[in-house]
Amino acid sequence: GFIMGRWPECFWVFYAAECWVAIPLWIARAWASSRALYALEPCWVMNIIAAVYLTVTPVLDIDMQLRLFALQALYAAALGFLSWSILTSRNAMVLHSFSEMTFLSIHAKPPLVFMALKRQGLRSVHSLDQSWPGLFPVAADLQATSVMDIVRAGLVLYAVWWAIYGVWLLSWGVGMPDKGLRTGFSTVQGEFSAWLKLVGNSQRAQAALYMTVHGVACAASFLWAAVCWRYEWFCILWVLATFIRVLWTTACRYATDILEDCSSKLVSSDTAGDTQSAS
Repeated sequence: GFIMGRWPECFWVFYAAECWVAIPLWIARAWASSRALYALEPCWVMNIIAAVYLTVTPVLDIDMQLRLFALQALYAAALGFLSWSILTSRNAMVLHSFSEMTFLSIHAKPPLVFMALKRQGLRSVHSLDQSWPGLFPVAADLQATSVMDIVRAGLVLYAVWWAIYGVWLLSWGVGMPDKGLRTGFSTVQGEFSAWLKLVGNSQRAQAALYMTVHGVACAASFLWAAVCWRYEWFCILWVLATFIRVLWTTACRYATDILEDCSSKLVSSDTAGDTQSAS
């Protein structure tokens, strides 16, 4: 938070470095608990792509139009389904849990990073071009970006993931839970089995329905991201709303844990008192 407030034009460096440390570490730990395939889900993939984009930008001579497209696509993902995942996934700031903090980071930090890249790119003081000359699209390119450019770039990037992941899920992914490996689809299948059974009991038919609904929802989220691009005040309010949601979920999580801990201690003390009375 301090880096974002004090040096917003440098926040992307901190984010990229964190991705290269936290994501491989999470995958290594998840491998032992049958959750490693979650790394194939779009939230993880988009963070990995963002880390690659921000890492290769300073060292490779990439065409500026391609850099602009990448920025537009990642902005759409960040302010689209990644930010919405904070609400739907009930992310919480559980400081003693590495997994929970990593989940929160992959959803909450990309919106901040790409909001900052866009805002600082348009500024005349402490702008991206002044701090990192030649690395990112200049103000003229950002000003020329329309809402349809954001939607189009987001759809192209997401469609590539959707096609590859869809083929994998329908071919091999549906059988992964039988091998002890959980997937995003198997998690949704457990929570919304009644809805998925509307297309029958076939695993592949349910997976196809899952991918269809996923695609429609994410495509709609790019429209939301486009509004964030068009109206800066809307973007700031949206990021603030996700932050408030995280605080609320965190407070509820800790309150529940404290109450459960107190209840268990009260039960233990009552049991001990009954035992002493009986003796």
